[in-house]
Amino acid sequence: MTKRTSSKAARLMILYHLRQDGIIADLTLQEIGDALGFNRSTIMRDLRELDSVEQEYRHIMATQPWLKREFSTAEVAEDLGVSSDTIRRMIQDDMIVAFKRGEHWRIALAELNRWRDVVRAQKSPG
Repeated sequence: MTKRTSSKAARLMILYHLRQDGIIADLTLQEIGDALGFNRSTIMRDLRELDSVEQEYRHIMATQPWLKREFSTAEVAEDLGVSSDTIRRMIQDDMIVAFKRGEHWRIALAELNRWRDVVRAQKSPG
């Protein structure tokens, strides 16, 4: 049996694409292994690992850690078209839900979105 891939990463990438394209759906582990030059137990482990990686990918996409999830009063003020002082007063009056991180107020994305909707409703002709 001659190995046709140079690394595990390459083999996983090939398996990923073959599975995505539906090419290996009706093949046995042995047939896949023969095509790639590996034994069926290696292919079985690789496919399980791909399943695990895909699950992790779905989790990451659900949480999207690269998206900004909290904002400063200045950022919210600019987004809503008001002053930072207005935002701070709204926080003090419990109109905006915010929390302190160190010395600074932070506003969650959900709260910013709620106020975006309020501002949008006020601007739209009623």
